[in-house]
Amino acid sequence: MKCLTLNAGLLSISVLRGLIKVQPADWVEERLRALPDHLLMERPDILLLQEVYRTEHKDELKARLQTWLPYSAYGRERGRLRLLHDSLMILSTYPISDSGFVRFNAGRWDEKLLDTKGFYYAYLPDTSVGPVLVCNVHTTAGVFTHPEDPRVDDVRQQQLRQVIDFAESYPGEHSVLLGGDFNCGPAVAESELPISAIKLRKLHIPTDRRVSMRNYEMMAERGYTDSFSSLGLPEQATWSPTQNNLNVGGGHASWGCPPQRLDHFFYRRHELVPTQGAIIFASPLVRVDQDHLVPLSDHYGYYANLERAG
Repeated sequence: MKCLTLNAGLLSISVLRGLIKVQPADWVEERLRALPDHLLMERPDILLLQEVYRTEHKDELKARLQTWLPYSAYGRERGRLRLLHDSLMILSTYPISDSGFVRFNAGRWDEKLLDTKGFYYAYLPDTSVGPVLVCNVHTTAGVFTHPEDPRVDDVRQQQLRQVIDFAESYPGEHSVLLGGDFNCGPAVAESELPISAIKLRKLHIPTDRRVSMRNYEMMAERGYTDSFSSLGLPEQATWSPTQNNLNVGGGHASWGCPPQRLDHFFYRRHELVPTQGAIIFASPLVRVDQDHLVPLSDHYGYYANLERAG
């Protein structure tokens, strides 16, 4: 069963009647047009997308992907009193019998004001590995606060606990697969940007504790294994402030965020076992003018092939 996750980076909104445009990654429409063809070439059985905010973008992706991924689950309602919808989609070659959006209870005030943050779940009763509960996760990265600030780490910890508690209380016998953009995980060295310690709120964070490793390690403490690490793959970033030209000069890059691997699939060892995986879509693939190519997103994709354990 091939599972693929990608933060599509399609956020683009106008504020104050167009006086301010919020668009962390440029060329949204160009990248959106290119996205389905590249996703279809990968032939995933389960596809998780984050940061697809506009309902018309979700509907377009569903229509263009349904030849291979005929089943989908995503929200269509705008968050009340918030600028942003929830941005999550689950698409599948397998039927989905139950699905829904669960809003996070914990959140920083700035993000709660702007965003509809949570996770999307789908129950797939009949896959090649048996029944599976899939949760598409996108935890906080902060808005006006550094994503590694202890206050943001605390919120993220509560959000991850909520996802795990939900998955473990879901009725029935099934495997659990948690995937998406967790905004925590190993920092990855790149030659032109050495990773250094930082000080936030008078707290010294050494190199080996970045990026929000307390959140990442909590997953293992709760019994969930990182498929990338268990495959023994060479460490590689899924978000880079220097290698990905959509991020150069952006907010998180200017804050000193290092290259990091924060897009994951977590599983429980007694249920599933990964057999193959890779980070994909790291090359510039979308031509936005005669001399300029950009990647599909400000994140790279990650896929893992999973089989039933035992």
